[in-house]
Amino acid sequence: MDFHFNNVWTALSDAFPNRAALICEEKTITWSQFNDRAARLASLFEKHGVTNGASVGLYMLNCNEYTEAHFGCFKQSICPVNVNYRYRAEELIYLLDNSDSEVVIYHASFAPRITEIKSSLPKIKLYIQVDDGTDYKNFRAIGEQQRNSHSSQRRNKRSTRKIVCQSTGR
Repeated sequence: MDFHFNNVWTALSDAFPNRAALICEEKTITWSQFNDRAARLASLFEKHGVTNGASVGLYMLNCNEYTEAHFGCFKQSICPVNVNYRYRAEELIYLLDNSDSEVVIYHASFAPRITEIKSSLPKIKLYIQVDDGTDYKNFRAIGEQQRNSHSSQRRNKRSTRKIVCQSTGR
């Protein structure tokens, strides 16, 4: 098997569909669920024109959805960009603009900061808010229910020649 996270994680979901793949606090996701949730996210990216070579800013604390977002990016040959939760508005704008991010996936607790910088990020096509137990509601952000309403992306084996880039800012 060619080593690419998408290929390896997809193979594991086929081999061990009912085993735990992700565990964070009280929430467990099986390999089958992990693959399906990532495929639905990849489908959502595709629907919004976010494809091969694009970047996605991941502005979340450690959680299952953070790893699912990585897998969804890899399924669509998109570069996940880690966004430090301590960044202030100026640093966030710099990182998301400099990385050419087209999507931002963020925890709901960061919604006020996203609202603050949104007008400075014209390249962003899609904002996805992840529930983190806080009570923030944001501007027309797509959440869990909307992501789950998309069908799974068809399976694609990814070439190991694709470049995987992790950016942590300046």
